[in-house]
Amino acid sequence: MNKTILTLVVAAFLATNARAALLLSDDFNSYPDGSLVGAPGSPWIHHSGSTTGEVNVVSGRVSLTSSETEDVSAALSGGPYSAGSGVTLYTSFTVSFSSLPNNAGTYFAHFRDSTNGFRDRIWASTTGAAPGEFRIGIGNGSSATALSGQVTADLSLNTTYLVVTRYDISANQSTIWLDPTAETDPNVTASDLSTPLDVNTLAFRQNAGMGTLLLDDVKVGPTFADVVPEPSALALLALGAVGLFARRLRRRIR
Repeated sequence: MNKTILTLVVAAFLATNARAALLLSDDFNSYPDGSLVGAPGSPWIHHSGSTTGEVNVVSGRVSLTSSETEDVSAALSGGPYSAGSGVTLYTSFTVSFSSLPNNAGTYFAHFRDSTNGFRDRIWASTTGAAPGEFRIGIGNGSSATALSGQVTADLSLNTTYLVVTRYDISANQSTIWLDPTAETDPNVTASDLSTPLDVNTLAFRQNAGMGTLLLDDVKVGPTFADVVPEPSALALLALGAVGLFARRLRRRIR
């Protein structure tokens, strides 16, 4: 019995540390409501826009809106990642829109080099969506549009979705998933053409046409498994303990 419990504890520990390779992780829960830039312990800096401090934390989530202009970014651990490095970067976050983007839409998150080169641009628009709904998509670079890599699923306001992307730096190829559990789940790869760039940071953008949204649980890592939530270690331990108890109970009944 004790040996089995020890095995379960070790398994739980290994599960907890299986995603230790994260290059950036932020759930925004440690920051007070108010400006993300300058919050205690915040890695996010202002890199564009006329007013610093517009990107706000609201109840443990980041608020982005089309009525403001501040753009912010956070450095990736171990970066910069060069265009010829062969590295692939995965991102994940949850997002909930409270007001719609416009028809053309625009991007609200992306990777950034040391200046103003943006790649793996994550879009929102109402192009192709039913009235009152919207769609997300992905673009490789500056020539991207809402249709360059659109997920053809209509999404609802005030509903939380998991967005996952993959960016092959050397090939400059961006891919997006909606609510995936595995890398083999349905996805869309951007079709627009642009040149590879180094990646220094992950950035959030505010601009006209994007609607209003809340972001949370941001992760960047070198594999899909690093950034997609799995059953918690405690849940796995509890499941194993329940199974063990049921097995011992059956033996006693016999």
